[in-house]
Amino acid sequence: MFVVFDIGTSRLKVSAFSATGQLLGQVTKRHSQYVEKEFSWQDTREWWSNACTGFANLMQENALDQKAIRGFSVCGRAGAGVFVDKSGQVIAEPWSDARHRPLLRGLREQYPAAPTYGLTLISKYQWLKQNQPAICDDIRHCLHAKDFLLYKLTGIGMTDPSSGPDGLAWFDQACADPELLPTPALPWTIAGALTNAAAGELGCPSGIPVAVGAHDGICANTGCAMINEADYALTLGTHAVCRTMTVTNHGAAERFYCFPPDRHAYGGNNWHIGSTLTWMLTTLADLPAELSAGELGSFNEAMVNTKPDPDLLFLPYLGGQTIPEKRALGSGSFQGLSLNTDCNQMLLAVFRGCAFSIYRTYQALSGITGDADRIGLTGGGIVFTPWLQLLSNLFQKEMILTDSGVEGRGAAIFCAVALGDFRDVFEAAPAMQPESTIIQPEQLDELCAEQFETFSRLSSQT
Repeated sequence: MFVVFDIGTSRLKVSAFSATGQLLGQVTKRHSQYVEKEFSWQDTREWWSNACTGFANLMQENALDQKAIRGFSVCGRAGAGVFVDKSGQVIAEPWSDARHRPLLRGLREQYPAAPTYGLTLISKYQWLKQNQPAICDDIRHCLHAKDFLLYKLTGIGMTDPSSGPDGLAWFDQACADPELLPTPALPWTIAGALTNAAAGELGCPSGIPVAVGAHDGICANTGCAMINEADYALTLGTHAVCRTMTVTNHGAAERFYCFPPDRHAYGGNNWHIGSTLTWMLTTLADLPAELSAGELGSFNEAMVNTKPDPDLLFLPYLGGQTIPEKRALGSGSFQGLSLNTDCNQMLLAVFRGCAFSIYRTYQALSGITGDADRIGLTGGGIVFTPWLQLLSNLFQKEMILTDSGVEGRGAAIFCAVALGDFRDVFEAAPAMQPESTIIQPEQLDELCAEQFETFSRLSSQT
């Protein structure tokens, strides 16, 4: 059994997988978001507390035996920066506001070939040096979010290529002491063993191997075995990401990071599409952000039975966009509201607008990397089944759906390779796939096709 800690923008998931990739159980803990004036941040103490309680809940709720754990692994977002002193205490919490952005722009100009995630971590360190110099002397580790969890588990500062350096060595730069940056290693490397301290807090035996893991994008594609040419993954999470792996480095700005040892991840982000759906649920539908099974069933049924307003469109750019248009700042709007528009039609328009935006991202990306042969679905948005059918209809392609543990499964696959269960990730990924559901495309109705054309025209103009 493999146990994975998956830290996303809004949630932390703790999951268990069998040696064959079956999801044995999963517990989700939502992060608190703190805001004061222009500053916004999360609390790493809550991250680790959620990891520990989530692990305990996972074991208890699914009657899992801790003695069966062969390895831990991690995955997660790369944008956060956590700064730790020599005693392991966090002295600068991870922020999500824009305070470091001017420095990041300067670093991009100074190091145009350097990876964005690596520069982002370094720009946050640089901001601390300029604005809180007293604490910088105490910093011993600059870590990404999932690497912070790896550090808490092992006491070792280590990262993978996709999360920051885009290779097995950090790029040359003069802003941060290389000794402060985590050591790069392949995702299927054993970083170290579970420490006595971490084992005590988790309530499990010490000495269990811990794999390096990877950025959640790499884990998503690996977890649904979409790691070859013409394989795409649509991650419907806090952000909606269309992502594919290529052997060729096409050299475009849409290259995200490397997929070791010799492939490249290309993709496009629709920022905060998942957050937009949460806004839709809580504001328009007056529902909780986390739906019960009954609420979800009723909601999906209502969407299936809702007749769309032919004049209503929703532009879902509340969090910005990277492709085909670049929008650093977010804004969204309804177009064509009337006195006859009802609430369910507005909800359906939000779903359609989000799907239209994702499909436009795919169109632009596939123009660079080639058309998709296979598409896997990942992320929390897979619970909205009418939305998945709409996406399949827009793409006119089959979509492969497994379960909610795809990203975690990717990290578990890396752990299995690290422990020698498989020769490499290309053997392990297909071997550790659970039973899947194939969503077959239906003919796109005329109104939806017309609305997509109008949506594309409006999006390109705004």
